[in-house]
Amino acid sequence: MKQPKLYQLLSSFSKEELRAFSLFLQSPYFTKSEILPRFFDIIKTGHPHFDATKLSKEKIYQKLNLTAPFSEKFINDRSSDLSKLVEEFMAIHQLRKNTNLKNQAFRQSLNRRHLDVLFYKETQKAITALKPKQVQGAKQSLDLWSLKYELFIHPQTKKWTTTTDEAIEMIDHFDEAYIILKLRYGLHHKTRGAIFAKEESSTFLTEILTYAQDSSHPVIQLYALLLATFEEGNLEKKWKIAHDFYLKHFSLLPAEDQHAGLLGLINRGYKIALNGQPAFHSTNLNLYKFGLTKKVLLPNGCLSEQTFKNIALLGSVTKQFDWTKKFIKKYQQYLCPVHHVNIVYLSQAYLAFYSKKFDVCLTWLGKSKRMDLRDKLNFKSLELRCWYEQFATNNKGKRVLLGIINNYEQFLHRNKSDFSSNTIKAYQNFVYLVKRMVQLKHSAILDRRVGKKKIVKEFPKRKLCMSTEWLEEKLAEI
Repeated sequence: MKQPKLYQLLSSFSKEELRAFSLFLQSPYFTKSEILPRFFDIIKTGHPHFDATKLSKEKIYQKLNLTAPFSEKFINDRSSDLSKLVEEFMAIHQLRKNTNLKNQAFRQSLNRRHLDVLFYKETQKAITALKPKQVQGAKQSLDLWSLKYELFIHPQTKKWTTTTDEAIEMIDHFDEAYIILKLRYGLHHKTRGAIFAKEESSTFLTEILTYAQDSSHPVIQLYALLLATFEEGNLEKKWKIAHDFYLKHFSLLPAEDQHAGLLGLINRGYKIALNGQPAFHSTNLNLYKFGLTKKVLLPNGCLSEQTFKNIALLGSVTKQFDWTKKFIKKYQQYLCPVHHVNIVYLSQAYLAFYSKKFDVCLTWLGKSKRMDLRDKLNFKSLELRCWYEQFATNNKGKRVLLGIINNYEQFLHRNKSDFSSNTIKAYQNFVYLVKRMVQLKHSAILDRRVGKKKIVKEFPKRKLCMSTEWLEEKLAEI
C-alpha cells in the first residue's frame, strides 16, 4: 500500500534532519501550533519505514491525550499541516546547504526591493567568483550567462554601453552550456539504448558532434570520445582512449562531468564485459574504487542505491570478498534511509551467493523489510538463482523451485505496467531459461544433450536477458 505523502517525505530524512525539523517546529515564525510538535514526536518513532500497524490514526490520536473523542478528520488535517511544514523545511534546508542557491535568492530579493547598487555589486561578485575556473562546465557556463544577462536587462544598468565582445561572450557561454548538455543528454540515452537505438534516431546529435570534433574544451572532448564508443567496431580501443583522456583531464572537469564521465565509462565497460570479456568486470570495479576515493560517486554526500548495489555485486563477481565486506560496512551509512536496509541485505546476499554460501544468501534475502517493486525484482532474481544452485548440486527441491518460478512469472505478469517493456522482457527471458534448465537438469543423458542444444539456440533469440553470464555457465554444467 502506498504511504501518505508525509511519511514518504520524512522517510528520506537523516537523523540529523529529523532533529533539525524538530527545532524548526519549535519556532513560532513557522508555526504557532502546540499540537504539531507533539504530533511529530509521536510519528518520528516510526522512521524510516513508518509501519502503518504501529502508527494507526487511532493510536496517534490516543497518544496526543486530547479530551475530545477520536476524529479521523482531525488527524488527516494535522497530517496535511505537518506535510506542508515538511515541504517548507526541505526547501529552506536545501537553501542553507547550497551557497549558490542562497546567493541567487538573495540577489533576487535585492532586485525585487530595487536595491540596485547592492544588486549590481553582488552580481559582479558572483561573476568574479566563477571566472577563475580553468574549465567551465554546463552549469558554470549557464550561470555566467544568467548573471551577465541579469545585469544586461536590469533597468538601472547602461546596456547601451555593452561592447560587442561582451555581447558575444554572453552568447558563447549560452552556446557552450547548450552543447555540453546536449552531449551529456545524448550519452545518457545512448547508454540506455532503447530510445536512440537506431542511428536515424540519433540525428539530433549530428550537428553537435560535428562541432565537438574541432573543440579543445575538455568536457566536450570527453563526451565526444564516449559517444564514439557507440560507433561500429573497436569498442575496447575507443573505450581505452576515452578512459585515458578522462583520467588525464580529471582534475580539470567540473564535478557533474566527473560523475557523468565516470558512469559513462563504467556503462560502456559493462558492454565490453558482456561481449565475452568477463575479466573486464575488474576494470569496472577499479573505476568504482577510483570514484569512491575521489568522492565522485558521493554527490551531496550520498551514494545511490544502484551504485552501492553495483559495487557490491562487482566485488562479489570478481571474488574480492574481503574488500567487498569492508565496502558494505564503510559505505552503508551514505545510503538513503528509505532503502538502506534492503540494499545492505541484498549486497550481503550477493557476497554470500558468489562465495557459494547459498543458505547464508537465502537467510539475508529473508531478512528484507518493506520493499518496493524494484527491490522485489532484485530479491526474487537472486532467490531463484540460489534455489537453482541448491537443486543442481543436491538434486532436491525441484517442486519448490518450480513453485518459486511460477510465483516469479505471476509477479512479472501482475506488475508489467510498473516497469519498462524491456525490463519485463529481460526478466521473463531469464525466468524462462531457468525453467527450461530445471526441467532438463536431471533428465536422461540423451534427452539432456538434445535439450541443451535447443536451449543454446534459444539464447540468440533472447538477447534481452538478465544474468546471461550465469545462465551460460549453468547451462555448460548440464
